[in-house]
Amino acid sequence: MSKLTEGGLIKLKDRIDHAKVEIATFKSRRKDLLLELKAKFGCTTIEQAEKKEKQLAKTIGDINLEIEDELDVIMKQYPDLEFD
Repeated sequence: MSKLTEGGLIKLKDRIDHAKVEIATFKSRRKDLLLELKAKFGCTTIEQAEKKEKQLAKTIGDINLEIEDELDVIMKQYPDLEFD
């Protein structure tokens, strides 16, 4: 086992202090994101946000299918129109 020198201990302390600052920053950012989730989507947890995301993705998929179906109907009603 290696012996820590005074310089080594100082470097270790600096790394620990830096890690504490990063942890505080991440906690603050997490809190901000959770507040944003609550304000925009009514979610208070990450789990609720994941569930909401799945619901919204399904809703978007359903709407896309409806749009495609309606476009098919329009294209059949107006075959002379060009669609890209």
